[in-house]
Amino acid sequence: MLVDIIVQFATVFLGAYLAFAAEELRQRRQTRNWARTHIRQLSSLFRAETQTSHVADNVLAEQLAALDAWLAARTSEDLTGPQWDAAVNTVSARGPDLGSLLRGEPVALLPPDLALALAAVEGAGRELEMAFGSVSALRDRVISLWAERRVPLDDADRRIVVLYRSAVVDYAALINQAVSAVNTAMIQMDAWAGRGQSVEAGAHER
Repeated sequence: MLVDIIVQFATVFLGAYLAFAAEELRQRRQTRNWARTHIRQLSSLFRAETQTSHVADNVLAEQLAALDAWLAARTSEDLTGPQWDAAVNTVSARGPDLGSLLRGEPVALLPPDLALALAAVEGAGRELEMAFGSVSALRDRVISLWAERRVPLDDADRRIVVLYRSAVVDYAALINQAVSAVNTAMIQMDAWAGRGQSVEAGAHER
């Protein structure tokens, strides 16, 4: 079962737009307001994605429970069909590519706190991708045992399943850290974009 969750954001378009905007810095006020508009759009994308993060939490919790049941089992019938399925679930979480936004002229349009918060999101995404590679490599070693419904596990096989379980635990923790980084970034994004709206509203009133 493949569950694609969080931080799969359409961010390249934002960097491209801001790069274009950066070429028009002589119209700085108009450019900055325009940038705020697109930061608000990015914040909306972040918010929509994080609202589904509980799906990953539930899938990973079921997977860990299934792996615990497998480690404790004496016969293959000690696990239900859904538990066997859950034992090798795959939760795929990918980070956004913010390079076009953070490593070029567009970053000059952003306040430092916001730029740092977005860099933290990108960093959390890279850690997730590396952790997913570790989980996948161990899953490949476990899958033959799983296909055979190997129970009870001998010491060598048990070590493989325990390592797999440990990798899943670490991966779940990194997903939570990524969600936290995204939430922090959204606070910065909304604050900066919100100030822009207030300035624009004041200008219209005058």
